[in-house]
Amino acid sequence: LHIVNIGGKKSINEIYLNEPETVEKEIQLLKGEVNVPDGVNEKEYLHRFWVYKKVKETNGLVIFPHPHWLVRGLRWHCSPKMSEAIIKNGLCDAFEIISGNPSPQNNLQVSLYDNMRSQGIELPVVGSTDCHDVLNDTNPFNAASTFIFTENSNIKQAILDGFSVAAEHPGSEPTRFYGNYRLVRYARFLENNYFPIHTNLCSCSGLLIDDYVNGEFYLKETIELMEKRILSHEKSFFGK
Repeated sequence: LHIVNIGGKKSINEIYLNEPETVEKEIQLLKGEVNVPDGVNEKEYLHRFWVYKKVKETNGLVIFPHPHWLVRGLRWHCSPKMSEAIIKNGLCDAFEIISGNPSPQNNLQVSLYDNMRSQGIELPVVGSTDCHDVLNDTNPFNAASTFIFTENSNIKQAILDGFSVAAEHPGSEPTRFYGNYRLVRYARFLENNYFPIHTNLCSCSGLLIDDYVNGEFYLKETIELMEKRILSHEKSFFGK
């Protein structure tokens, strides 16, 4: 199962790998407690229920990732009925609507999100930030990301409160955003007006830092000035 645990205080993987007998006993107990939806694999659903429950016990954020990832080109990572059951029954806190997969698979995930919303189900969205390879086009670096709007750096709470949008970066084309209409408009504004300058400033600073770590230690004061310039741009732009 691919289930993302963000900020949990304990690894669910370690429990699953190191205590298989305990896990199986707990899952068997769930059979009498959990209503398994029609048309889904009972074993898979109960395991997903168990993982969700365990992550929440550790104060983690559960993200349902890339249901339409095409595994070895043969089958989707998650069946359509299972995907709907996970979302409808609250077995995730947020939905990875955009992943590093090709656009047809992302397109299906956006359609699934729209379908759930048409049924009155509101679910926070994120974009994938994992990268499998930086040397070719298989899940390329920066294919997707998440814009999160928070004043106190509490990323988990901001996502839970719906203050996030997923971003798809299709090469040379402009970024595409998905999620709440108002936040997508704001993200589009920032993409056009704030980030181009911010990115250039960070790139300049990054070049200096690269030289510094390779022995050009006299650049320390210049780097500190560049970091102040980046902060100044942020404060000026947002009127702080």
